[in-house]
Amino acid sequence: MRAALIVDVGAAIGFGHLSRSFVLARALRARGAEVLIIAPSRAEAWRARLAAAGVALAIEPDDAFTDVARAKGLVDAVAALGGPHIAVDHYGAPDALFTRLAEVGASLTRLEDHGRPSRIGERVLCPVPRGIEDDPLAPLDDEPPRGATGGLYGPRYALVDRAYRVARERAPERGACRRVLVSCGGSDPVDLTRTMLAGVLSSAAAGAPELAVDVVLGPAYAWRAALLASAAAQDPRVTVHDAPDGLVELLLSADLALGAPGHTSWERAALRVPSLLALQADNQTGLAAFLAARGAARSLGRAEHVQPGDVASALDVLRVEPDAARALSRAAGALVDGFGAERVVDALQGLAARRADHVGDPTRARVVWEVDGRPCGECWLAPLADGLEVRLMPDEGARGPAAVERRRALLAATLRDHAREARLYTSVAVGDAESLALLQALGFEHDGGAPSASGALAADQAALRLCCDRFVE
Repeated sequence: MRAALIVDVGAAIGFGHLSRSFVLARALRARGAEVLIIAPSRAEAWRARLAAAGVALAIEPDDAFTDVARAKGLVDAVAALGGPHIAVDHYGAPDALFTRLAEVGASLTRLEDHGRPSRIGERVLCPVPRGIEDDPLAPLDDEPPRGATGGLYGPRYALVDRAYRVARERAPERGACRRVLVSCGGSDPVDLTRTMLAGVLSSAAAGAPELAVDVVLGPAYAWRAALLASAAAQDPRVTVHDAPDGLVELLLSADLALGAPGHTSWERAALRVPSLLALQADNQTGLAAFLAARGAARSLGRAEHVQPGDVASALDVLRVEPDAARALSRAAGALVDGFGAERVVDALQGLAARRADHVGDPTRARVVWEVDGRPCGECWLAPLADGLEVRLMPDEGARGPAAVERRRALLAATLRDHAREARLYTSVAVGDAESLALLQALGFEHDGGAPSASGALAADQAALRLCCDRFVE
């Protein structure tokens, strides 16, 4: 599998596109894919980080991404991969460039934030649900799409790094606001950071002297010297973090986050951190409306109109009403589980695990496995006193390393979407080293031979009994 990710990076938009595309790149690499990121020159600062993850970087001139007449080098770099899956994370890319790319790629995916429908021949990846402007409370999509085009809409596809999924286990629901994180993106074009910080300190001066503040400066933040020299930055309650490598630990320690409704919104939600948001760009309108409607954040409006007093007032409300902050935290955590990138890679590979009725036994769940819309096996989930019995029924005609990896990905999708919170049991025939290795890779261990409830093995067939407290992906 090969993939080319075409990404925008710039002084005005910062590194949000590159950050989320890097999450997708790492998920692709975990499936053994060869990955190339193509971006403007500002991405050069990320070259070592990408290389450490096994991701190649090609730099093209800025106008190659917005003018198809100047895109020959870009298109040639994609074509050289030999029919890769292509993802475009660049809002300025013209339709003519998409047409050229579709001619040299195996599939074409457009990353965006507006919930707009896909065009012919492409798939849309958008963690904001469709029709958000008409109904922010419309039901979320909970099934994988059918076919190679269409859309991956909703927060189940939010591209959140695996580090956040792991840290989620340590992230409690928040309530009392004792520590605040101010993080306004990689560039912060209107200096929202200083407005937010002034508002937090105003709230602290008025009635919360114990309030601690972490302030993150993005790598392209233009007011760095002025902020570092300011009285606010010298306040003993304030700790400034200059372009840190990730926000996991800072978010884990935060009771409330202040920032913009960009890519970091999904990282905050994964760690159950409530948010106060100010919009820095038009493309953030839909996400801000969605998060506010779902009770996962509160919006302060456009960043250029927000004043420190607005920030202080909103913070004061949550500070004196911990139940309100707790409700925001609970709602945020319910939106994002951290497996979005894996679901996207499943879709690129044409894999789907769909819930179906189990004929004759309503207590069992039946999950049908598909590749490019065609059934290739099933997995049954039966309730036990202390968990679920997992019975695998793969396509026995499919053999070899590619089939094993496909089974691993489909079983992972089944457990992730249909059985993630349960203790799991299964049985595997002695001598079936292929299945044993697959199950062990997902976290199953020998259980000492407890009896099976699934009937998956014949009575005279020697079997190993396995259990899994938490599956690994």
